Amino acid sequence: MIDIIPLPADYAAWLTELKARIHAAQQRAALAVNRELVLLYWQIGQDIRARQDREAGAPRSSSGWRRTCAMLFRK
Repeated sequence: MIDIIPLPADYAAWLTELKARIHAAQQRAALAVNRELVLLYWQIGQDIRARQDREAGAPRSSSGWRRTCAMLFRK
């Protein structure tokens, strides 16, 4: 037979608080990742703009961006 160990009186409250801390940390991590990705994409856009400004006649359409992404993320 399995002996059941009684839980402390404040165990449920502690567990709830622990879950809330984990959830808050997950949210902060997601925000940090999103912030870094937005910065990266903005920098990529600036790099593309600078390259287009240097190269006369460079395509400025979204199809050029699609080709660039296809080359970058090819598997």
